[in-house]
Amino acid sequence: MKSSLAIKLNVLIFSILILFSIVLGSVLYKQITDGIKEAAVEKAASDLELGFRYIDKAIPGEWYVEEGVLYKGDTPMNENYDLVDEIGDMTGGTVTLFLHDTRIATNVILDGERAVGTQVSEEVAEAVLSREEIYLGEADVAGYTYQTAYMPITSANGEVVGIWYVGASQEFIDSTVKSAMQGFLIVLTAVMVVAAGAVFVFTKRLTRRLSKLTEGVKAAGEGDFSIQFSDTSKDEFGQLAGSFNTMVKKIHRLLSNVSHLSQQVAASSEQLTASAEETTKATDQISESVQNVAAGTEKQLEKAVISNEVAETISFEMENISHHIEQANEKANRTSKTAEEGGKVVDQTLMKMKDIQDKSESGVQVIRSLSNKSVKIGDILSVISGISEQTNLLALNAAIEAARAGEQGKGFAVVAEEVRKLAEESGDSAKQISTMIGEIQEGISESVTAMESSRTSVASGIENADKAKETFKDISEAIKDVSDQVMNVTEATQHVATNIGKMVTSINESKLITENAAGYSQNVAASTEEQTATMEEIASSAFTLAKMAEDLQKAVSAFKL
Repeated sequence: MKSSLAIKLNVLIFSILILFSIVLGSVLYKQITDGIKEAAVEKAASDLELGFRYIDKAIPGEWYVEEGVLYKGDTPMNENYDLVDEIGDMTGGTVTLFLHDTRIATNVILDGERAVGTQVSEEVAEAVLSREEIYLGEADVAGYTYQTAYMPITSANGEVVGIWYVGASQEFIDSTVKSAMQGFLIVLTAVMVVAAGAVFVFTKRLTRRLSKLTEGVKAAGEGDFSIQFSDTSKDEFGQLAGSFNTMVKKIHRLLSNVSHLSQQVAASSEQLTASAEETTKATDQISESVQNVAAGTEKQLEKAVISNEVAETISFEMENISHHIEQANEKANRTSKTAEEGGKVVDQTLMKMKDIQDKSESGVQVIRSLSNKSVKIGDILSVISGISEQTNLLALNAAIEAARAGEQGKGFAVVAEEVRKLAEESGDSAKQISTMIGEIQEGISESVTAMESSRTSVASGIENADKAKETFKDISEAIKDVSDQVMNVTEATQHVATNIGKMVTSINESKLITENAAGYSQNVAASTEEQTATMEEIASSAFTLAKMAEDLQKAVSAFKL
């Protein structure tokens, strides 16, 4: 584990360093390359100006073209290699003279020969020849990349007749970048070596401290709490060592207290076991005595229950007899009263029936009188019907006359029409009244028949009521004799029932006392049994507690304090 942790830390740190170096190298390479290219362009621009001034001083005169040849004054520039080589040696770069876009003198070598007759790139031709501008930057020179500077060559009349070029080759840039990167790699290698040594020393010291902590925790896990760390540093390992020392002290104190308490618990549990055994023996004796008392009380209670049941049965039967006799007496009294009331009702019925007979006679006379009057009303209705028919006939004649009179008879025609309607309504009403009179006469006839039948029934009822009155009188006298005899039996039965009730009350009180005594005995016996069981549980718990205290002492003794 020690080597594994150190290897992991070293691999992690070295991976970070390598990644950092790669990123830094990439950025640095790009920065160096771009910087050198910019410097090369600036140098090319400076050499371009310097070289052109050198030509003006070395060869006086104007630039012009004659018969396909570029001249400077009287000197032809075509294949003037001495001039371009001399300037190339001064600037350390490539130099070229163009006639329009074609190289006529250059120190650029292509396939072992000077690149005369080749053309400038289209991009440069566009900028220099077309727009008459100076071109600075990267360009293709005879198939190779250079950092270049181009400027137009103008004649005396301002016409662009050629191009002056100075450039730094890519080999120069590449060699400069290579030398810069070599220096960077040397410095980086030295830094990596120093960092590797520092990391190795750091991880070795770190793993040594961690190993000590691991050994201490492992010993504590096996029960050895006597180890203390002396790491006084303020970093995380020092804080961890201080926390471990504090934990060991607290556990040491806790285990000492547990050991002391377990000894006290063991001694107390032994005393509790002895006391529980003595209490259990005394409780067993008390329980045996109480059970004997409870058994005798239960037998006495059984006999008291039997006596109580017999007395209650006798009392219940006597109460039933007394109740039946009372009911018979009450029924006899009610029957006697009913008979007397029946006699009174018969007398009242007899009086009512006689009254009904008298009133029915009066009713027959009244109905007969109504029948006669209804006949007279019928005659009057016949007269009214005749008058209605005549009035209707007169109204019809009046309407005819009014029609003959024309406009003057219209008012009379309206009156005649109203009279006709009134006559018709009167005739209809007379017919309805006649119909109702007929129905009333039929009802009167039926009433007279019913009244005759009622007179016969009332006469028969009066005769039967006289017979019932005599019968109710005989029944009332017989019931009075039975009621007197029942009263004598009731008094005797109530006297016997009262004495039996007193006996049942005494037996119940004795039974209640016996039940209470039996209940108390059972409660005492149950309590004694519960106490015995409790003492047995206490003894068992005390034994278990002693065993746990012993196990606890063994467990604590396994720790090294």
